[in-house]
Amino acid sequence: MKSIFLKTLILALAIGLSACAKHGKTNETDNSGILAAILAAPSGDSTKSVLRITQVDATSWSGICYDSFIIENSGVSASGTDFFNATLGALQNAPPLVRETVSKSTCSSLGFAGGVLQRGTGNNFNYKLYECNPDVGVCTFAAIQAAGF
Repeated sequence: MKSIFLKTLILALAIGLSACAKHGKTNETDNSGILAAILAAPSGDSTKSVLRITQVDATSWSGICYDSFIIENSGVSASGTDFFNATLGALQNAPPLVRETVSKSTCSSLGFAGGVLQRGTGNNFNYKLYECNPDVGVCTFAAIQAAGF
């Protein structure tokens, strides 16, 4: 009787530990709390875009700009600050020649090319992506200045 009880206990512990080990090893991030906070209280700061500009050398710049933010499956518009805080805000340890910031201007008004491609992110945002670099189109002074250089 003791032997059966002991075997059952060991088997139950092994199953429980393996279930806990599988649950703890996920690479996916749960952003539902961030999205719920944005839906409940959007920032309302009227930022329209998020910029990431890199100084390649003394005279060359490259950059990415995001705008037209929509939270997937809700159709709710989000500001640039909401998108920045939910996705890029963790990258604040960028090197000195890289600047990330939000802007009250749209990407096209800052001189970025593109904007046709809409992508969804792992953070449940849809957005338009714009680029500037020597191959696509040089970064304008307005974009470089908006990034804080």
